Amino acid sequence: MVLMTLDHTRAFFSNASFSPLDLNQSNITLFMTRWITHLCAPTFIFLAGISAYLALKRGKNQKELSETVYKLSIKKNFDCKLNALASGGS
Repeated sequence: MVLMTLDHTRAFFSNASFSPLDLNQSNITLFMTRWITHLCAPTFIFLAGISAYLALKRGKNQKELSETVYKLSIKKNFDCKLNALASGGS
């Protein structure tokens, strides 16, 4: 979570116009921070699946679970769009 926060705040507060993954212009700290955050999204999806499974096992019905997952996916999509806009993407 801390690495994701650092990466997102770098996009908001930095005036660097290059990709952190470009080692010709970047430094190792920026590169590693950006690279490791690529593992965060798959880990988030994996943990969300485990959470859904456990919620069903504890008695939450499928309708409630579907609503929760839908709301979380909308929030995540909104956050990704904001990050893309802040970093100059579309």
